[in-house]
Amino acid sequence: MTWQATGMALLLYGMALLVWQGTFPFHDGLASYAVTDSLVRYGRLDVDQIHWMGLHQNTPGPDGLLYARKGFGVTGAALPLAALGLVVPGVGPVHMALLLNPLLFALAGFLLFVALAKAFPALTTRQRALVVLAWGLGSPMWAYTKTFFSEPLVALSVVGLLERLITFEQATDDAVRRRAAFGLGAWLGVGMLARTAHAVVVPLAVAAVLWLSARRVARADVWRTWLRLLTWLGVPLAAAGCAVLWYNWARYGSPFTTGYLDYETFSAVWWRGIVGQLVAPGRGLVWYIPWVVVVPWGIRDAWRRLPVSTLFALGAFVVYVLLYGKWYMWHGGSAWGPRFLVPMLPLLAWLWAPVVRLRPRVSGALLALAVGVNTIGVAWNPGMYDAYLEREKGLDAWFDTPVFFDPQYAQIPNLLRIGTFETLFVVWMQDGRLLWGLLAPLLGLVGVCVVSGVWLLRRGGRGFNKRMLAGITALVVLGTGGFLVQARRLVSPAYVAAAERLQTTPAGETMIWHNDPDHVEYFLNAYKGRARIHGTFVFDAELRFGVERLLALAQEPLGVWIVGTGPKARETNALDRLASRTRGLVKDDTRGWVEEAFFDSLRVAYYFDTDEWQMNPVGVALGVDGTPLIRLERADFTPTAQSGGIAAVRLVWQALADVPEDYQVFLHVLDANGQIVGQSDGPPQNGIAPTSGWRAGETYVDVHAVRLAPNLPPGRYALRVGMYRLDDLTRLSTPSGEDLFVIGEVVVDR
Repeated sequence: MTWQATGMALLLYGMALLVWQGTFPFHDGLASYAVTDSLVRYGRLDVDQIHWMGLHQNTPGPDGLLYARKGFGVTGAALPLAALGLVVPGVGPVHMALLLNPLLFALAGFLLFVALAKAFPALTTRQRALVVLAWGLGSPMWAYTKTFFSEPLVALSVVGLLERLITFEQATDDAVRRRAAFGLGAWLGVGMLARTAHAVVVPLAVAAVLWLSARRVARADVWRTWLRLLTWLGVPLAAAGCAVLWYNWARYGSPFTTGYLDYETFSAVWWRGIVGQLVAPGRGLVWYIPWVVVVPWGIRDAWRRLPVSTLFALGAFVVYVLLYGKWYMWHGGSAWGPRFLVPMLPLLAWLWAPVVRLRPRVSGALLALAVGVNTIGVAWNPGMYDAYLEREKGLDAWFDTPVFFDPQYAQIPNLLRIGTFETLFVVWMQDGRLLWGLLAPLLGLVGVCVVSGVWLLRRGGRGFNKRMLAGITALVVLGTGGFLVQARRLVSPAYVAAAERLQTTPAGETMIWHNDPDHVEYFLNAYKGRARIHGTFVFDAELRFGVERLLALAQEPLGVWIVGTGPKARETNALDRLASRTRGLVKDDTRGWVEEAFFDSLRVAYYFDTDEWQMNPVGVALGVDGTPLIRLERADFTPTAQSGGIAAVRLVWQALADVPEDYQVFLHVLDANGQIVGQSDGPPQNGIAPTSGWRAGETYVDVHAVRLAPNLPPGRYALRVGMYRLDDLTRLSTPSGEDLFVIGEVVVDR
């Protein structure tokens, strides 16, 4: 049975990879991943990378930082994968983390196959496989493997819970029952970590354990037995509960604060939510899972064999329907099918199993229909349907009642109608282009999974040994790794190239302002460094989101990489203007251009700052023809640098009169022979504060930086500054005629 269940898992994993998308189609998943990313990069819980998202999926904590409101389950489960993505060459942390749900999908299929074998031994291997496929490919579950939602993890916890409950109900040995009770508590805890509301299932599981144990012991021993079993069940459950409370406290300062907003409540019209989830044409379960209509015919046989497990399955499903029928967004927002019922679908598949044995042809036809329906959901993004309703029909896809109850707006036929080959929502189709370089290795990998899975299902362990399984596992792991390397390289080449540039600066000396919300996962996948990332949004050259946070970051003595596709002119880009107030755009004299580059439409620019300035008062007045115009109050500089590193000056200017013309500032790095080995020329504050706009009495902080040659010999190098008119190169000078000022020395080390 284990070999066959392994084959089932391989088959499901291959089918999940076939439709894998590699991005976060919805903000829920992106918010959950942002926590994973913060933990593996910095050991923090905030989601500063998506600060532009604001309160949409996040809530500020007492420290003013944003924290995702989602549960810790998916975030925590993805930590090992994302951590590997940071260190394994060629792959990225986002793509690795997005393997989580395909893996959970496969594991849940394994356990469901085992549960079916335990509960219904009369089922053939083929019939068990059909039931698992009905759950995996013939229900919305398949579509949720493409997301970073919690549904696959909660579904896995439900399958594990069901398998342990079946074991408990069938067991005659106390040791087996104790282990089963512990497993029940562990799986309940997993579900609660993923979704706190899953706690509604706990009373049902506890009641099942108490009922079954009371029937098997003498009346005098009932209380002792109950206490022992509840301890085994309660220990892992209590640990999960404590973890949930700690997570709340760590984010929001109180174990009982979840961060959900005032309007996110159980406030829907109850009957509408119940009917909408079950039968309404917009999101009704029966339209997405045709085989569910014959589930009642399987309940009788399931009850005869395992009455308590059957009652638990029915009770858990009903509780979920009632609970989420009251939730203000009972339909789940941008989602395929009734999202909140998806974790309960393994229970319905398990109840349907006897029908597969009794009515194989009907079951096969319903399964084929269900797979066809749900192929629509994996082929195209449901968000495309939402946009269509809003654009063409003038409807709010989340809150207008006709969307869910009027057949003309039903999700299934409309998404099928508007979907095209060019809009397929899979990683091997990008911007209407089929990426054969990605599809070919993917088909090879899927082929290995499917062929191996079918072989194991048909032959079991016959002709197969552990060495062969290890070989197949290695082939699948290496194939998955190769596929992810190709995906990172082909899907976002501009971001991969930009990330390589960013990683030339030490993480502890710089931070990143990312200004491309639509492609944040591309950047997080490409960049494997640990510099702090702040996700912002510049629109029409103005800061629109998270201004206070960005202003606070601008005060920190760190260099800044600006990355994004916003306005490209430094003089009009709000991010560049903010960075230029206290930082210098680095000039790279070794290659003759500014450290600002474009990778297709993606722009990166580096602004230097540090907390290691050597303070240097100057107090020199400069002017033209003996008339003072500008005073150089201070000329701070970096006292040390490395070959290939940055030498910089921080100049503090004060206008002594209204300045009528534009002047340029220069920085020279001189060797012992007076030869220039590094140079930076440019207007004050990188052009955002031209001197022609300076008024008497105003003060300006102006940073200039140059990257030194990587082969520059160690030694002492003089730093020389001045100011000149660009038209005729006339320098401003002191009344005594000085126009060049050596302000200090930088010591260069290897």
